[in-house]
Amino acid sequence: MSKHRFTLSNNPEAEKCISGLLDQIAKVVQKNIADHKLRSLILLGGYGKGEGGVSVVGNSYKPHNNFDLLLVTQHLSKTKQERVNEALSQQLQALAGKLDIGIDLSLIDQWKLKNMPTRVLWYDMMEGHRTLLGDAKFVPSIKHKQRDIPAWDMRNLMVNRGSLLLLNQICLQNEERSQELDRLIIKHAMKAIIGYGDALLYSLDEYHWSYREK
Repeated sequence: MSKHRFTLSNNPEAEKCISGLLDQIAKVVQKNIADHKLRSLILLGGYGKGEGGVSVVGNSYKPHNNFDLLLVTQHLSKTKQERVNEALSQQLQALAGKLDIGIDLSLIDQWKLKNMPTRVLWYDMMEGHRTLLGDAKFVPSIKHKQRDIPAWDMRNLMVNRGSLLLLNQICLQNEERSQELDRLIIKHAMKAIIGYGDALLYSLDEYHWSYREK
């Protein structure tokens, strides 16, 4: 596993926890795709940036956010890619339930990813990611510049994040409130704040991929 940190706290025990969970996820992926069909398994989001959050549960640590993963395939037909995706979805869902964590995995062909136009998602991926399996040089070879992100893409991101506030209104009307629901409300609110902040920074030509820098 990568020696780079995964969390903003950089606490050794928290890092060990996240690294161990990612090792288990990587093993599931390896079992479902041949090495020569896998170009890279990429960790995105906060943990990919080295700025993920953790919660303290009892005397142990737990990931605060979902693990966002992108499996980059090569020489894999569309039919076989769908089969791999289905198998991984089932197995990772079972693992997520067992470990009480969130796992989001997407598959994409290497050439499709290589030729993607610049968007917020791909710019953030290039600048802040971790390669868990496969070719660690692949994603850095895909060049995206902040100035090439189209304004409409940032607008769409802002609308998407803002819609979470509408979901919060529905959640707040639920008479059977729970600790889990309250956490979801807070999570939605934080995502909305970050999304609107991203749009503001973009309008000032100061958008940055790093949460810490923002």
